[in-house]
Amino acid sequence: MSSQPPRHSPGPGHRLRRGAVVLSAALALSTLGLGPAPAQTATATQGAGQGAGQGAGSAAAKADQPRFFEELDDLPLMAGLQEMEEANVAFDKPAGRIGEVYAEGKVPADKVRAFYGETLPQFGWQKVSEHRYERDGERLEIEVSEAKGVTTLRISLSPID
Repeated sequence: MSSQPPRHSPGPGHRLRRGAVVLSAALALSTLGLGPAPAQTATATQGAGQGAGQGAGSAAAKADQPRFFEELDDLPLMAGLQEMEEANVAFDKPAGRIGEVYAEGKVPADKVRAFYGETLPQFGWQKVSEHRYERDGERLEIEVSEAKGVTTLRISLSPID
C-alpha cells in the first residue's frame, strides 16, 4: 500500500474561480491601458480551462492586441503592416530621441493614413500639420507611399528644434 496522501482533485468551482481571477486581472490591466480591451478579454477567458490545443480564443485575443514598433516601442504598428526591422534605427540623445522606422504591407495607403490620424492622438500626439505630430518636445513625421499594391510607411522621430 502506498504511503502517499490521496490526490485531491479540484472541485467544480475551481475552473470558475480561475476564470474569474483571469478576468479580474485582465480588466485591471485594461483599465490601466496595459492589456487588451474588455471585449477581447472575454474572448480570451472563454478558453480558460480548455485543454491544450483548444486555446483558439487566446490566440485570437493575442492577434487583436495592439502591436508596436521594436525600435520606437511607444508607436503603434497598424495591423496588416509588417515592420521592416533591418531598416529601422533609433538613438537616445541628451536632446531627445531620434529615430526612423519603416513598415510595409498590402493595406491601402488611405487606410494607413486614417489609422495613424485617429490613433496617434490617443497616444498624446498633437497634429500640427497633415503629416506632422508633436508630443513632449518630440516631432513625429509620417510618410505613406504606395507602389504596385504595397504600401510603405516611414515614421521619423526627432526633438523639436
